Amino acid sequence: MVTEIEDELSQVNADIKSNGYTIKTNDKTYGVSTSAAFGVVLAKSSSNPTIKHFWWGIRVYMRNKTAVNKEIA
Repeated sequence: MVTEIEDELSQVNADIKSNGYTIKTNDKTYGVSTSAAFGVVLAKSSSNPTIKHFWWGIRVYMRNKTAVNKEIA
């Protein structure tokens, strides 16, 4: 498990370095918080989820039931 975590941290650090990102100290995210639908980055709208990048993966914030149903579909 420790090796897997170290590997993930190495990948994230390489992504941060290669893209010129910085880690935001307030919520420990990096990169750009984006709105996306079906993996395609789009302009923000009330039915598209917001995606935040963390070292351990991503967190998707759904704004309403329409966004949840859209992702499920």
